[in-house]
Amino acid sequence: MPEFRAAAAGLATFLAGLSVVGCSANEPASDLSDVSASLGAAVAGHPSEGPDAGGDSAQLIGTLEALDGCVMVRMDDGTVIMPSFPIGWTELDSSRALSWGGGSAVRLRDDVEIGGGFVPVSAVDLPDGCEADEAFVVTPLAP
Repeated sequence: MPEFRAAAAGLATFLAGLSVVGCSANEPASDLSDVSASLGAAVAGHPSEGPDAGGDSAQLIGTLEALDGCVMVRMDDGTVIMPSFPIGWTELDSSRALSWGGGSAVRLRDDVEIGGGFVPVSAVDLPDGCEADEAFVVTPLAP
């Protein structure tokens, strides 16, 4: 009987180790550096919960652009907004279209309407070298 307990304990330890390895392989990236590198412009990101300040009742309407190496939205009045996309939901497909959750895929130079909330620039972690008039926390969309 002691051999059975030892074998069962060993099997339980092995299976627990497999579940930890399996979970770590599926964890989202801690930032959007891969998306930024593939797109050729820095993309701001935030945890999918987002900063408290933004809410989700606003819309950012303008043109998605790469300005000075940073992904921005230029509004019709010329204001430059840095969208901050939800980490773990945001990806770039093979055609260089940016999407988050179940949202539409958009490309640089597309006119966009993005849901989320406006926040002060100090509320998000802007990528190095990026400057904006204001920031916008993009709400992740359910797939």
